[in-house]
Amino acid sequence: MTDTSLIRIDEAAIAKHQASAQALVTKFSVMDADTGQSATEIAGTGRRFVNPVSAGGLRRAREVELAKTVAAVTPGEGMLTPRQHGLLYAVRRAAGIGLATADNFAAASGLDALLASNARAALSGADADRLRSLNAAAAQAAMFSAA
Repeated sequence: MTDTSLIRIDEAAIAKHQASAQALVTKFSVMDADTGQSATEIAGTGRRFVNPVSAGGLRRAREVELAKTVAAVTPGEGMLTPRQHGLLYAVRRAAGIGLATADNFAAASGLDALLASNARAALSGADADRLRSLNAAAAQAAMFSAA
């Protein structure tokens, strides 16, 4: 017999994430990895200025407002077209399903217990490594199910 707890998602579990999914449709931040290369060329040399102060690991963030971007496709129109509304609904629904899938994965893999332990005190060693790998796996499961 197959364990359906990992593949069945109740509507209540999806509805629990509706506010978060709506927030993602409204506005979210994207972290861009900093390449470390300057965009400023040294005049006439074809070389780029290299900052002597290391900024490795710093990232740039930008905000994406999906709902406003979709609405801007038809400027001057106060209402969304049925297709635009359908697109935003589908994205919100997919985000809710992805978040619910991540919850199911967390419960089945023990990630939820590790997250609770990490909230009380920072994990270290093997537990921290397991938390990182399970968190990455939960994110992949969420993205796969949302796609």
